Amino acid sequence: MSAADDGRDVRARWDAGAAIYDARRLRSRSRWMLLLEQMMYRDALAAPRGLRILDGGCGTGALSAWLAETHTVVGVDQSHASLAALHGRGSRAFPVQGDLARLPLRPASVDAVVSNVVIPHVADDALQAVLAEWHRVLRPGGVLIFTVFNWHDVQHFKAFPAAAGHFPSGVHYRTYTV
Repeated sequence: MSAADDGRDVRARWDAGAAIYDARRLRSRSRWMLLLEQMMYRDALAAPRGLRILDGGCGTGALSAWLAETHTVVGVDQSHASLAALHGRGSRAFPVQGDLARLPLRPASVDAVVSNVVIPHVADDALQAVLAEWHRVLRPGGVLIFTVFNWHDVQHFKAFPAAAGHFPSGVHYRTYTV
């Protein structure tokens, strides 16, 4: 977390935008995109069922809910409002409010860590701590899957005037290149 981003301010931004984010995400993604994401995670996890999975930065829980149909999923997010949306899905995922740099999990306690477009929102000075924490809770031989914004693909969108910055809501973002 950077000095410019007090943790409560960041949490408040995500809390304020949770319902809008969830509605836009579900509306804007076409049916094939959701299927593509599901295929990617299913293939990468390479286990039909029974894994212990951490969804790091689960947001409103669309991925957590889908994964919890066949796996044990702990969805960690800093936003109470986002976790309330996950809970409202009727999912078997376990929502936990927390800091990704200080997870309330034992070492080597999960088979997989998944994180869908969360790394781009982690402040530069917290990124190493988050990755170290995911490594700590991941069992030896476990799987880490995360996605990021690709600058090549998003630079044409008005929401991304630069490779890194802040959205109008104040939420930090960073894009990556291949």
